[in-house]
Amino acid sequence: MPYQSEVIANIINRLNIQYFLPAIQREFVWHQEQIIRLFDSVMRGYPVSSFLFWELKPENRENWDIYRFVDNFKEGGTRNEPAHVDGVQQLILVLDGQQRFTSLLIGLKGSYTMKKKYMRHNSTNAWSIQRLYLDLLKNPKTPDIDAEEGIHYGFQFFADTPLNTKDHYWLKVGRILDFSNENKFREFKYNERENLPGDVTKNQIAVFEQNLDRLYWAIWKDAVISYYIETDQDYDRVLDIFVRANEGGTPLSKSDLLLSMATSKWKNLNARDEIYSFVDRLNNELPRKNKLNKDFIMKACLVLSDLPIPYKVSTFNNQNLELIEKNWVDIKEAIETGVQLVNIFGI
Repeated sequence: MPYQSEVIANIINRLNIQYFLPAIQREFVWHQEQIIRLFDSVMRGYPVSSFLFWELKPENRENWDIYRFVDNFKEGGTRNEPAHVDGVQQLILVLDGQQRFTSLLIGLKGSYTMKKKYMRHNSTNAWSIQRLYLDLLKNPKTPDIDAEEGIHYGFQFFADTPLNTKDHYWLKVGRILDFSNENKFREFKYNERENLPGDVTKNQIAVFEQNLDRLYWAIWKDAVISYYIETDQDYDRVLDIFVRANEGGTPLSKSDLLLSMATSKWKNLNARDEIYSFVDRLNNELPRKNKLNKDFIMKACLVLSDLPIPYKVSTFNNQNLELIEKNWVDIKEAIETGVQLVNIFGI
């Protein structure tokens, strides 16, 4: 099947409705700066690389765990929620492109929650729910000394709607999704132009219109999403494709890869959910706080199962993964007991 192309708006409107994530995908890891750079690339007409989809046949839906894209992300980690896909027509799982699609979803429909500096995590006022805005008066041809190097357009996250002045006119980026009809967009643009301060210059008005037009075309008209749909239902083949496809972008860590392999091979437990929830328990639910990660858990699984200690992909073969799953309850108990003992020592 050849590559196909689609506009961003159509793809975004299918996320968590027709397009979902397989369990082998890691969590969303991009920062706000990466999201802004992606939107800047889209506005400048740059390619955003290709995407890889997997069409899961209806008879195989019950065989695999499927997750939703994160639309409201909280700094420090937000777990993907399990998806309910009964009745979904032509169910598509994204093998390559999760970080980019999630970033587009957050910028257009969702939010990015940041912790305020110097405030405790458990404080009710510590967190700021922010949404993406575009300054329509920012000339992309004029360098901004305060902007990140290489960023031309005035994208920025705000907790509250920023005030408009004669130098800045902010539009919540997601509003552009309201205008699938070009006539409605032109009416919106006219009304927004009328709201500009009276002392703006003709040059500023021209920049305003160019930026708004460019945003509309980038989201609704330019078919920048190039994708290939894999239809083979062999999960081992799909896992291999996933690993190779994710060698670019934000690299897969070894623990990401090994967790993907465990998730695909465990028969009675969901390795992803088990390990993530156990990490959360060790870090947040014991009498003392810890800062452990999934690498620690995966390595401990080897030690406690009397398996070869070198942290290699070859160690996590089918036989060893089956043994780890069989011993998982005892492994968790041993790790938690050890962590609590170390905590008692003040570590």
